[in-house]
Amino acid sequence: MSIFRSRRRKGAVLVFVAICLMVLFGFAALAIDLSYHRTLQLQAQNAADSAAYAGMVSLRESGDRTEAYNVAVEMLNRHTVGGSVPDADIEIGEWDFDSDSFADGSNPNAISVAVKRDNLEASGGPIGFFGPALGYTLPKVTADAVSAIQPRDILFVMDQSTSMAGTMGYAVEGLVAALDVVVESDPNGLDQVGLVGFSEGSMVLTELQGAVDNYSTLRSDWENEVCICGVDWWDYRRRPYFHNDSWQSPRNHHPLSAGDYAYGGPDHVDLAVPCCYPYCSSATLTPTGDYGGYTNTDAAMESAYEHMGDFGRGTSYKLIVFLGDGRPNCSPLRYDAGACTTNQEVIDNTHTWLDLAETNNIRVTTMFFNASGSDAYGEAIFESYVRGGKAFATSDKNELKELFEAAVRTNVALVE
Repeated sequence: MSIFRSRRRKGAVLVFVAICLMVLFGFAALAIDLSYHRTLQLQAQNAADSAAYAGMVSLRESGDRTEAYNVAVEMLNRHTVGGSVPDADIEIGEWDFDSDSFADGSNPNAISVAVKRDNLEASGGPIGFFGPALGYTLPKVTADAVSAIQPRDILFVMDQSTSMAGTMGYAVEGLVAALDVVVESDPNGLDQVGLVGFSEGSMVLTELQGAVDNYSTLRSDWENEVCICGVDWWDYRRRPYFHNDSWQSPRNHHPLSAGDYAYGGPDHVDLAVPCCYPYCSSATLTPTGDYGGYTNTDAAMESAYEHMGDFGRGTSYKLIVFLGDGRPNCSPLRYDAGACTTNQEVIDNTHTWLDLAETNNIRVTTMFFNASGSDAYGEAIFESYVRGGKAFATSDKNELKELFEAAVRTNVALVE
């Protein structure tokens, strides 16, 4: 009797083990197929993202819808989903940044790519490795991406202190080149640009305005009206310069002559750049001493942040491009309330404005002109000023144009 019971128990155990193995095999097969499906999904999403972004970059640079479509198709064909090129629906239209929605439109600023795998699937979805044996079908593989040109509000902040006397011409050339890049990469004419100048104090020279609509005026103003804030103290005392305070009104400024030099003798000065005493000063009284020789980044960022807050648009890509050539320092000539007392205070206050900018989705890219090539401390300070942007530095003023152009190539984004 006990022998028969033992055999029956062994048979029951074998059946139980067999059932458990089948269940385990089923879960293992499902796990493998789900992992395979996830791989296909990632491949499809990568294809959609790449095609949408490449097509949008082409549309930004050329403004040609057909060319942008072809670029998107070409990029899509470089990707595979499960070893084969996927199908996709590609549309060029308008993205509304307020409602986060895509629609057809006559002023395209976006490309939508919907990747699907219908031509490679059975019964509407990939069958996987174990699907036929276990009788299930995996979900359909699809992926969507939308890339859009976000309207830009770009505010340039220019150091116009005395030490820029030999560099300002190159900086102005870079500023105008950046304007050209913005206009060329703005097919719908939606970008705004502006300019803040600073030395001891700061001033909004050009309010944020449409780059395309006001291109001729902007280019003329920036080529002919950007100036340096002073010459050295001896020339300041010997031959002062005056002009009206308003940026838009005619000025009575004078070109520098060979006798008007700063930091290094007459050869150091770009004679084509005018001196613009006294607008760079925040003082209400006539300053004495080395007027215009200070790099007050605190005042610069205060003006830039407040102006961007007043004139920047809620859904725009906000960017401050900040050029300086020296260590931030505190001017003893400032007469306004709350004037600084130490150089570190200027740096700390600048960081306060920068943190506020970052909180309000304003990116900051910096450019440091390291004339001596050895001012690692000043370069590090400007690098610490970056908020969501990039840090550029050079000791070659001929490279400033290239840096300005690179700083503004930043408005294509994957939005969905």
